[in-house]
Amino acid sequence: MKKIVFFFLISVFTLTSCKKKDSSTDDTTGPLFEVYDVTGSKVNDNHEFVFNTVDQSAQLNLIVKNLTGETLKLKTKLTSVTGTDGSMFEFCFGNCYVGMQQGTAYPVGSTLDVAANQTTSPNDIHYLNHYDGGNATYNVVIYAVDDNGNQKGDEFHFVYKYQP
Repeated sequence: MKKIVFFFLISVFTLTSCKKKDSSTDDTTGPLFEVYDVTGSKVNDNHEFVFNTVDQSAQLNLIVKNLTGETLKLKTKLTSVTGTDGSMFEFCFGNCYVGMQQGTAYPVGSTLDVAANQTTSPNDIHYLNHYDGGNATYNVVIYAVDDNGNQKGDEFHFVYKYQP
């Protein structure tokens, strides 16, 4: 009888330890990337960057580090803007644009791809306000997408403020 119980326990242990990964827990949740400034300091989610000028010294360059073992496809979006309409907000996210339309995902029709366990270059991602008519606040998000354009993982939010 002891041999039967022992065999049963070993069988149960073997089956549970070899269980296939639950498909509801995948690698598309949680942080897939981290964001750094050009000095190498990590930038926390919801960080506010405040500038009092519209010249090149107010250009915000960011670096994204891919934390995964696969190529990461990134997008950015202006989630809200106050004090202006976004038409004077210059930014590069792989491709460069002047004027960021609220709710539009950039780069349009493509993604900024970051190789597995690599970082973007300091010139790949930057934001710069050219509107000098008063206070302006830009709420921006960076996020990853899958091959079908569906968002995956955690978003990264930041605020770019111009306060003359």
